[in-house]
Amino acid sequence: MKRKQIINITAVFIIAIGVITAVFQMTRSVSVSATDEPVEVWLTLADESKLLNQEAGLQFQAGSGMATNIITIDETQLYQQFEGAGAAMTESSAWLIMDNLPEAERNTLMANLFTGNGDGIHLSYVRVPMGASDFALSSYTYNDMPAGQTDPTLANFSVAHDEAYIIPALQQARDLNPQLRLMGTPWSAPAWMKDNENLNAGSLQSQYYDAFANYHVKFVEAYASYGLPIDSLTPQNEPEHESNSYPSMAMSAEEQKVFVRDHLGPAIENAGLNTRLLLLDHNWDLANYPLSILADPDAYDYVDGTAFHGYGGDVGAQTAVHNAYPEKGVWFTECSGGGWATDFADNMTWNMHNLVIGNFRNYGKSLLLWNLALDENDGPQNGGCGNCRGVVTINQTTNAVEYNVEYYVLGHVAKFVDPGAYRIDSTAFIEGGPENVAFHNPDGSIVLIVHATEATTFDVAWQGQYINYSLPAQGTVTFKWDGGSTPTADNVLQEFETEGTYYDVWHATSSLSNTARFGTYSLQMVGTVDPWHTVAAELNNSPVDATGFSEMCFWVLDTARSDEGIAFKLVDDHDVSQEIWSNDLPTPIRTVQNEWVQMCFDVAAFTEVDLSAIDHVEFTSYWDGPYLYDHITYTIPEITIEKTVTVRNHPVQPGDVVTYTVEVSNAGTAVAENLHITDTLPTYVTGANLDVTETISAGESVSYTIPASVALNTPWNSIITNTAYFNHTSGQGSDEAVFTTALIAANVFQDFELLPNVTYEAYNATVTITDTVVHDGDKAMAMVGEDIWHRGGVYPYNGPRDLTGYNYICYWVYDAFENTPNNTMSLIMVDQSGSRQESWSDSPEQADNPNPETTQYTWVPMCFSLTAYDLVDLSQVASLEFNTYWGGPYYFDEVTLTDVPLSGERVYLPIISK
Repeated sequence: MKRKQIINITAVFIIAIGVITAVFQMTRSVSVSATDEPVEVWLTLADESKLLNQEAGLQFQAGSGMATNIITIDETQLYQQFEGAGAAMTESSAWLIMDNLPEAERNTLMANLFTGNGDGIHLSYVRVPMGASDFALSSYTYNDMPAGQTDPTLANFSVAHDEAYIIPALQQARDLNPQLRLMGTPWSAPAWMKDNENLNAGSLQSQYYDAFANYHVKFVEAYASYGLPIDSLTPQNEPEHESNSYPSMAMSAEEQKVFVRDHLGPAIENAGLNTRLLLLDHNWDLANYPLSILADPDAYDYVDGTAFHGYGGDVGAQTAVHNAYPEKGVWFTECSGGGWATDFADNMTWNMHNLVIGNFRNYGKSLLLWNLALDENDGPQNGGCGNCRGVVTINQTTNAVEYNVEYYVLGHVAKFVDPGAYRIDSTAFIEGGPENVAFHNPDGSIVLIVHATEATTFDVAWQGQYINYSLPAQGTVTFKWDGGSTPTADNVLQEFETEGTYYDVWHATSSLSNTARFGTYSLQMVGTVDPWHTVAAELNNSPVDATGFSEMCFWVLDTARSDEGIAFKLVDDHDVSQEIWSNDLPTPIRTVQNEWVQMCFDVAAFTEVDLSAIDHVEFTSYWDGPYLYDHITYTIPEITIEKTVTVRNHPVQPGDVVTYTVEVSNAGTAVAENLHITDTLPTYVTGANLDVTETISAGESVSYTIPASVALNTPWNSIITNTAYFNHTSGQGSDEAVFTTALIAANVFQDFELLPNVTYEAYNATVTITDTVVHDGDKAMAMVGEDIWHRGGVYPYNGPRDLTGYNYICYWVYDAFENTPNNTMSLIMVDQSGSRQESWSDSPEQADNPNPETTQYTWVPMCFSLTAYDLVDLSQVASLEFNTYWGGPYYFDEVTLTDVPLSGERVYLPIISK
């Protein structure tokens, strides 16, 4: 799941409604559209006399317009992609829709919400609470347990509760709009995972981080079984707010970082899910929360972006997070209307200013409001907000459905802007002008949303044309028209969509033709005096560095005959040229009459030109034609390398095998030839070095498995780093695999050398690891009592540990308590089930103990007979606890297992972990 998307950014900033935006530089094709292009107009007025009404259409006319305010549309400047608009399908919403409305009324409402037909607004994104929220029929999670019981393996996990209303509602929505995205968000972990054992308020206990991570994974898997794929998850709703009145849970930024980095991210990845992971899911004024998590490189790898709510702060926080991490997305996921704001016009203005125009101009990829539907009493409620308003209101008595202001806010976006659209550049007015935001849909249509706080007249200028429009105060209008082209890949060198991209070279007449392989136009070439004729094509951003290209390709349509060759010439910036005929290629390519044929040429074959500076290309043919040329592109390999290491078993015997795997992939559009791959094994690791030259086809990968042995003389706790490399004309890269080694005696229960998580504070004790007072090695455990009785715990290596093959467990203790020279202590055994048993150092059953008491300022061994522990499962010992009366400090080291007190040689084993 560790996905990284890199987007080049140019530091160009525009002030817009108090917001700073940065421009993405992306390549796309642009066609010249004819004048009189029809424009759809959809209008909402402040007095509600028109609510998303379709007005008479407009038509572009030649010119740039004369209005004071001109909104100029530039679809060559692309920003973030739009993913959808919608609201939350809370249990309250689903119950009202599925249980309260008769079938006919329900079907009408769902069609209005999730289709674009008639009055429908075509919602495309829905947020799904994972269990109860403050709008539910009751408080529940998917893994509730009786008080005092836990379920760390989630054996009782079930989403059956949602089968009554939520799942059927979502299934119907997906049937109506198959593009519908779903986002999952928990309001609380199950109570048994929390420190207060309550769904309301409290925090997640760290020992249940794995369980809560798997809770997310099981939710995604369960919903998928109902045909409901979950596109994205957030770890926790509003983690900086906990309430005693409804399900909620606090989670600090540090806690969320650890949870995402070490638990949820790996759980999603290990489950093979494509579900994306978003941070925060809380207000704009908490921007430092996700920034602190993204600053951790390991957490960063698992994160796709940040989710914001609109109840606090300013929408400009979205740009602050975007500018800090532009490769990570920004989503807007919650805001509600309510009884505190009832004026339709003012609500429309606030929503358009902040949640639509402000949100999208600040890199928002989504617009999600709170409850999709509530009743006439703003419920059903489960604590929390008492006067929130739904997108629609369903009257439980009359079954009447009221479409609220939020419905029209969403409608001005979702009905017209399709998932996958790019926000494009449009004129931003600092103050007083018409606020606006524009998008380019995947089908080529352009959408412009405009809101006016005051009555205004403005022009919309686009490709040398304009329309003029007057919008009343607090009115909102959405325009939509055919943009004529769609974004293309970055590997396009010329598309012939505008004049000036071609010229005649020899006995040819060239022009644009509206018969095209892609887009609107192609280059037409007709021979004149002589059968031989040539035209030239300019390249985007010439001179072009083609040294990393594998092939250059173009499409040709021969209208006159078949089986003809085309000459393709590269001309560099020094006017040096080289020509190759398609019929002379190793695999000849010839034309087919009235069919588009793609011809690709190996760039490496052009040895006579400066490939680092190609100025233009030329096409030559023999017959008169006409010939049509379109879409000059290049292909490149995109090579990645991944290095992993595994161990055959754990722990392994000295000299046992570790296995490195090196995988090299080509995600590009061309074959990678002469790809050099190397991997030289490091010190203390012996095996075969890797040094190969490969050819990898586009979309394919190769992997190498390298068995290696860890030397017996590897130093204690060595960190061994091994790096694999690739080198190719398209670039070079590397990836590391790291593991640590330590020599641990076979009979050592714990010696505190391999950290972390080897000790715990059991009762009234402060427990630390020290490197100043040690018996052997580099570290020992220190314990100081906070009360007279105190206990410190220690976990075994690779626990739980089987002690059944031994007679005694021994440890070394150093008593530094200054007031008493000698002290007894007990050793408590804790098994995997939680059963406990205690034995004292001076008790009769410990008669073999060589030191029933400590000796002040001296290391002494204490040994406890395992026969004294008959009430615990010695085959599954989870921890030990040292218990004593006086305050200390005490130091403990070298907890070992023996046949007789302090006897038996230690057999060292290397413990190897990735």
